Order: sequence, then structure tokens, then C-alpha cells
Amino acid sequence: FIRRFEARDWDAFPVVRTLLDCWKLPGEASDSDGLRLALRNGYANFYRKGQSVAKLHSTATQVKLEIHKAYVARRRKPESRGEALVGYDRFDEAWLSDPANCAHVADWIDTAGSYAGSEKSIVDELIAANPGTIDIEMGLPAYDGEKSAPRMDLVLVEGGNRIAFWEAKCTDNAEIRARAEPHVVQQVPTYEEWMAKPGRAADVVAAYRDAAAIMVELATAAGKPDSSALASWRALRDAGEAMAIGRPGVVIGGYCPDGFTGRGAELIAARAQSFEARGHRSRLVEKFGLTLACYASADEVKARPLPPLAGAAR
Repeated sequence: FIRRFEARDWDAFPVVRTLLDCWKLPGEASDSDGLRLALRNGYANFYRKGQSVAKLHSTATQVKLEIHKAYVARRRKPESRGEALVGYDRFDEAWLSDPANCAHVADWIDTAGSYAGSEKSIVDELIAANPGTIDIEMGLPAYDGEKSAPRMDLVLVEGGNRIAFWEAKCTDNAEIRARAEPHVVQQVPTYEEWMAKPGRAADVVAAYRDAAAIMVELATAAGKPDSSALASWRALRDAGEAMAIGRPGVVIGGYCPDGFTGRGAELIAARAQSFEARGHRSRLVEKFGLTLACYASADEVKARPLPPLAGAAR
């Protein structure tokens, strides 16, 4: 589990600079065209409401950008027709250095946004309300013959030296509503088991301390003003000791995000009522011991950031 990204003179790559200008740090709303950024091993992933817009690779030897073919072709989801576009187009340093290509960035963002789902849109609103966010769409690596590894929607810095993980669901998601054991009940212990194996929590902590340092450097290079997000990342970078909280929380959205018109939008509010009335929420907490944070509106998300997981009741 590694977070690595090489610093460059981004003014030499106007297309990249345009992407960085669109980057909204945690604690800020993404508005109509803002991007979120998450670090990986050797590249940064730019997201529009949970949809990956661009992968910016930066290593000691090259800078390159990968964009899904559907976005390059401006194949918006509601208008999508014809043969499915698969794979990525790759753009080299020469292309990224040409200011004439900056105009494509807005098209990529607009196209990617048309694929945004309800859960990922709510995650984007949670990022705006939680400046301690340090990662999204996090995937832990599969080791030791594991077929797959846990994924978490949101990673936060708590109290300057604790790393907390959250999985996000909407109330219309069958993974939190099943009459038998809901799927989310297995997601939490799978993550816990992964983290409990020797050395893994330490690797995660080290990676996120590296990520915090890189994010501060990248935000500074991009000319971002000082903010609560930068303060949170600096605190983790400089902490004498840090830890990863071994048990994730589950955040549940019982509303339709602003601007979301996709399939199932009309069901979310109705399912939110039945989620409470049929005892799904109390069952997840009382029978299965999950730590939940539930939101009934975007205004509630703004007013009530995610609670600390350190010391949360099981």
C-alpha cells in the first residue's frame, strides 16, 4: 500500500495546470465543474462526483495523462448510443504542454459528471463537509493469495493523527436492507481482518503520511489558499505518532443528491422512510454492531460532519 507522486513544474504542462485549477480541496463544494483528487502509487486520480475523470501519472521519467475513451469522445451517459467505448486514450508530455489542449478539460469533466451515481454524489457532498478527507475510492491491495481486498469510499484524518475509513450507501441499496444478513455486515469485518494482519496497519499509516506531505506540496504548487484541509494534512504529516482506526464506519444517505436525475432517484426518499420504519437502521446497529452516520438531506450533511470513529461504540 503506497502513495507516491513526483513533483514537477506544473506550469510547463498547461493541461495539467487546468486540472489542478479545477481541484476543489476537501471542505469546499465541488460546484458545477470542480474536481476531487486522490493519490495512488505513481499517479493522481481526478474525480467528478466519484467518476474518474483523469489519471495523471508522474514518475521520475515521464508525465502522462489517461482519459477514458468515452470522455474523449464526449459520449455522455444519457445520450450514449452505439458501440461501447472501452479503454483509455493516453496523452504525452508534448500534448500536455500545448495550451490549445486546455479546452478539452471542461468537456472531460462535463462528460464524466453525466455518469455520476447517487452514492458517489453524496460522498462528494461529504467531502465538502469534512475537510479532513485525505482519500476517496480507496482500494487496499490483495496479498497472500487473497482474491480481492476491501475498498472504502472515504478516508479521513481525525484529530491530526488518526486515519478513519467510511463506506457509503444510499437507503435504496439492497446491501443495507436484506432480510438475511446484509452484505455491508460482511464488508466491515473483511476490512478489519485485512488491517489486523501483521504490518498492514503500519503500511497504511506510512502511506497516508506520505500522501499528506504530497497533497500539501501539490496544493501549494497549485496555488490553493490555506485551509482546514491543508491544516489537517500538515498535522498528519508532522504527527509524532499516527494510527489507523481498525473498524470502519458506514455512512447512509437517505436523500437524492442535488442535480442527480439517474435511475432510482425517485425511490431514495421513499426507501429512506422504510429504512427507518422497517427497522433496518436499528438492526444494523443493535444486532450487527455497525457504526452508522445517517443523513436525511444535503443540508444535514453540511451541518453535521462525520463523527469521530476513535472510541466509537461497536
